Amino acid sequence: MKLYGVYNANGGLLGKLYYGAGKILGSANCALCDVTHGYIREKATYKALIKELPVSMTHLHLNEQPDCLKTFTKGKTPCVVLCKEGRYVMVFDKKMLTSFRGNVTHFHQALKKSIESFL
Repeated sequence: MKLYGVYNANGGLLGKLYYGAGKILGSANCALCDVTHGYIREKATYKALIKELPVSMTHLHLNEQPDCLKTFTKGKTPCVVLCKEGRYVMVFDKKMLTSFRGNVTHFHQALKKSIESFL
């Protein structure tokens, strides 16, 4: 099993610049970014708590996804997806991620419960 956190933004320098500008202007939003990152970098609390999960988690931007994951997440980002036995399962959709309001602890607790239900 493996988890994927898929941001609602492209990666790379241009992707980050476009997202940052959009965030300032109010035209871009990513609830997963709100959980994982502060204004500049990844939250230390997030890094620490993710290491405690019973499965590994990879974070990807829209343009970094393998084709099969991209097909599954198209129009559904940001999201957290579980890959189990070659099949994808939506763990958190945009609405659920938004409900965490950037709170790492709430995200982590809910994610641990979700993972346990798949074990």
